[in-house]
Amino acid sequence: MNLAVTLRNLFSKSQRIAGGEAGGLRIVTRGGDPDFARGAYEPPVQQLLASNLNAGDVFYDIDCGARVGAAGRVYAFEPVPQSAAAIEQSARPNRFDTICVFAEAVGPKCAPPTGDL
Repeated sequence: MNLAVTLRNLFSKSQRIAGGEAGGLRIVTRGGDPDFARGAYEPPVQQLLASNLNAGDVFYDIDCGARVGAAGRVYAFEPVPQSAAAIEQSARPNRFDTICVFAEAVGPKCAPPTGDL
C-alpha cells in the first residue's frame, strides 16, 4: 500500500466525539482541528445551536447541525471539497439522513462568472 492510500485511510476513519453538545456522535475529521473530535471546537456556537434548534426546524449551515431531528433539515455549505466530503462521511454513521451538503461557498454577493459560459 502506498503512502497516499495509507494517509487517506488514516484520515478517513470516523471516531467518537469526546464531549460538547455532540458528545458520542461519530465524526470524520480528515486530519482537521483536533478540537472537533474532542468536542471542544467553538463551545459558544455549540451552545447557541443546541439552545435554539428544535425538532422539525430547518437549519442552513454556512461554514452543520443535527438537533433538528428526522422531520427537520440541515443544508450545509462548505466550499472546501475535502471538508464537504468529511461532513457527508460523518453524517452517515450517525444516521443523519436530513443533512444535505453543498460543496460551494456562500456570501453576501454573487461572484462574477468565471470561464466560458
